[in-house]
Amino acid sequence: MRVAPLRGESTGSFVNRLAHGQGLELEELLERVGFGQASRDPVRVRAYPSTTEMYVNQRGLEYLAVLCGSTASALQEVLPSTAAAHLLQQTETTKAVWKWPWLPREGHLVPLCGTCAAACGVRETAWMISADRWDAPSGHRTVGAPGLEAEAVPMAPLVLMPEAAAVAARLAAFEHAGRRDGQARTRWMEELRGEMDLWGVDFSVGRLALMDWLQRHSTPAGPAPDTACGTAGVPRELRLSPGHERAAQPTEVLAAASCLPWRLGQPACEM
Repeated sequence: MRVAPLRGESTGSFVNRLAHGQGLELEELLERVGFGQASRDPVRVRAYPSTTEMYVNQRGLEYLAVLCGSTASALQEVLPSTAAAHLLQQTETTKAVWKWPWLPREGHLVPLCGTCAAACGVRETAWMISADRWDAPSGHRTVGAPGLEAEAVPMAPLVLMPEAAAVAARLAAFEHAGRRDGQARTRWMEELRGEMDLWGVDFSVGRLALMDWLQRHSTPAGPAPDTACGTAGVPRELRLSPGHERAAQPTEVLAAASCLPWRLGQPACEM
């Protein structure tokens, strides 16, 4: 059975599915596709795709392309760990070589959403290489939780809490207002405290985190250029405050999208 790689899939996950497509177990395919070191315990080898990544040299990449009926360049477009920067160094031998290091060299292994996998015709767990330790499929950003609760997989729906959205709106409003002196910051905090009391949220838990944010945004940004002025009803361009070097990109690690030293999943009391 022909098995095609998924965009963003780990090489180990793809090779595992490729083996199953040929009626083999992972350790059986590895014995036929080159040279490398792996556990003698088949059970441990079969767990590799969920714990680490597989890396190959140029010859190994070419051999893998032949096995799946593709080309080396085509695989490099969809399998992140086959990029030139991640290929194993070619030694004097011209043989295909593969390795499973203790941990992925870059990124994290994240299981592909079962719904997305099924849409691609994949009936087993596929592992993706993600910049973060979690991943939210772009097609699910407006779907929400319905239909996902019963999935017995190590995933959870990404839900935007109304309170979080309201706080984010408050942060943006503070920056758009322009006034950031001590009086403005104090008034903003008191107003937010009142709202959080109405929500039933303990203000004291997030107080230090909010103060940290205010401190980092206490200096107003320069005026936006005239070309950025929108028409009536269209918000003006929100410029970066001093100390913020650039706007974060949507595809980079989540931590890069914030000026704050917070870690995703970190308890609020540790922020």
